[in-house]
Amino acid sequence: MKQKLPIEMTENGIHYTLHGNFYFSDLEAPEESHQAIGHYGRMRKAYLEEHRPGLYIRLI
Repeated sequence: MKQKLPIEMTENGIHYTLHGNFYFSDLEAPEESHQAIGHYGRMRKAYLEEHRPGLYIRLI
């Protein structure tokens, strides 16, 4: 006889929800905060925009 899995569970302080046969954690991304990226971050951004536009778009 198959054992019925609980739809929701909490383990190690993290809440999980059953989707199909797998449990996925109910984590949320934090609110976006504005951070300065600095000189080298701006240089990397410019390089990606100019030389690797596909990668740049995926990262955004």
